[in-house]
Amino acid sequence: AEQALAEKTVELIESQPLAREIYEQARAGLGIENLDYFIIGKQAASAQRLSTAMIVYQYAMFRLLQTYRPALFAPTDHYVAGSDEMGWLVALAASGAMTIDQVLRLQRAASAALQTPHPGEVAAAVRRFLDGNLGDASIPILADGAAVPLRKRAEIEAGLIAFYQRRATRSSRQTPIQLNNSSWIVSFDPGPREAPAIARGPFNADFVRLSSPGEIWSARPNRTLGSSG
Repeated sequence: AEQALAEKTVELIESQPLAREIYEQARAGLGIENLDYFIIGKQAASAQRLSTAMIVYQYAMFRLLQTYRPALFAPTDHYVAGSDEMGWLVALAASGAMTIDQVLRLQRAASAALQTPHPGEVAAAVRRFLDGNLGDASIPILADGAAVPLRKRAEIEAGLIAFYQRRATRSSRQTPIQLNNSSWIVSFDPGPREAPAIARGPFNADFVRLSSPGEIWSARPNRTLGSSG
């Protein structure tokens, strides 16, 4: 999985100026010297570094999908979903509620707070960071435990703090995504992770995994996405 992520990261950076711009923004925000940090395999990878590389990769893929396949986003309703930490952080950037460099700095602030023996410090650290860094979402967020999609800053803050509180107390839970219409669910994960839990009810849900970046912009695109553009 790490090798696949490294190869696809290189493909994005070398072939897509928008992707390189995103990676440069992430690099500058973290104070990293060069983009090799995001290419797993060139240096020993900690769990946090691997997570960081995955977050930037998935966000870059989302932005490229918006650019090359705009028909997928209009006029239909569309959402970004956050359940685990990585999902939440990618959703914050993809929704426009935070920039990618802000998201990565939030990840580090939360990670540091999670090392303390006081669960309440995690919520406090996240709240401090969100002050001045979090805005409204231009794309609604489907969050674990939320009854409705999150759009306003206060809603997103409450949902995010509740998530980190559950992490701090090890009372994590994951509820299925509740559909209210037939949907496509697009995953940018380069590895073989399972599809998210979905409560379909009477509706259809087609799960699409973009296993290669080129499926977004290629003249022979992902078969399910077809020629949406």
